Amino acid sequence: MVLLAVAAAAGAAVYQSKKSAAERVPGRCELISEELLEFLENADDAYILAHETTEIGRFSRFAAGEVCHELLERIFKNPPKMFGTRKYRRRRWSVIEHDPDWMIIRKQVYHVPVKASKGIYMALGDEMEEIWTISCLERGYRIVDVNDR
Repeated sequence: MVLLAVAAAAGAAVYQSKKSAAERVPGRCELISEELLEFLENADDAYILAHETTEIGRFSRFAAGEVCHELLERIFKNPPKMFGTRKYRRRRWSVIEHDPDWMIIRKQVYHVPVKASKGIYMALGDEMEEIWTISCLERGYRIVDVNDR
């Protein structure tokens, strides 16, 4: 009887562990709040749009002016980044360092391979990694630095 109760408790613990793991948002570390994740995702969408259109207006809502100028310089001086399509693009955010006033966050982008022909799968974009420095302000967040790795 005791053995049955222990087995049932262990089963319930495993179930709860799997349930909480399933409820976690993929691509997000535990230090990133829902509010910060939403800011990062929206800022990255605007960042990708800036690369695709060379228009910085939407990204400037999320980043400091100096970051916007550096981004435009990088866009015009370097070969274009291949971000692929939203459907197959995956982002992963992780906090490297943090303080009450700022956070250093690693952004990793990879793409789900799609079937090109029989037995051949390929990614439709570049894998990339960037380090974003985010200022934590009373009225929200602001990107103060973006570095390619």
